[in-house]
Amino acid sequence: MADIYTKCHQVVIWLGKNEPWYEELCEELFKKARPPRQILDDRTSYLLMSLNKRPWFGRIWTLQEACLGCLGKTFDSKDRDPIIWSGDYHVGMRDLHDLSYSLHKAHPVILVFLRGRTSLGFYRPLLDDRKTTQSVAHFLLQVLLSFPGRKATNPLDYLYGLIGLAGEDLGKELPESLRPNYELKAEEVYRAYATHLLTKTQNLGLLNFSKSELKDVPSWVTDFRHLQVSGPIDKMPIADLRINGDVLFVKGLEIGTWAS
Repeated sequence: MADIYTKCHQVVIWLGKNEPWYEELCEELFKKARPPRQILDDRTSYLLMSLNKRPWFGRIWTLQEACLGCLGKTFDSKDRDPIIWSGDYHVGMRDLHDLSYSLHKAHPVILVFLRGRTSLGFYRPLLDDRKTTQSVAHFLLQVLLSFPGRKATNPLDYLYGLIGLAGEDLGKELPESLRPNYELKAEEVYRAYATHLLTKTQNLGLLNFSKSELKDVPSWVTDFRHLQVSGPIDKMPIADLRINGDVLFVKGLEIGTWAS
């Protein structure tokens, strides 16, 4: 999939037909997104949030469409800008990117909503991180924590759907045991990824998941379908940890005792 999107001339994203009530609203939003940008108000925020509720913005695999479809040119160039079509109207992905950031200045809550739903405004910095990231494990951790709540039909795709974002150079570092194999069970894949990411990044943010649907695995194995974000990745706790079989060992400090 990564090869397709990085080598294609342009990505065209079809969101489907608009409901009659949304057709005029969509036209208004896309006009506001194009320069010269019009006055941004609460209505613009409502229109953008309504667009981002479309299913495409909440899926795992669509990240590659949005992220990889813009590679090959400078960020200021729109020669390969993915085009979003909704009903009879279309707009460039980067125009929506600029609109979301402009709205954020006046409505910070908008950025919080967009971060969980779509790649608008985040895909380019994410790809730039590939140049300086320490390893493929650190990059995948960044991706997982940057776009929580996205959905996939197959549980394995919560991880396999993100590998292509790492690019060819980082992708070579991925161990053979973590490469896509749809004959494996979710428990096997999630445990292998949790073990690799925890030991390589030492980041305890991977233990912050709301629930686990996995069976017969240690409690520290991340259920990536329910991973939550507790703050910026550089502010998350880093520990001295190791894994031996089913046991996760974390080195700590005794700072006091409690007596009743």
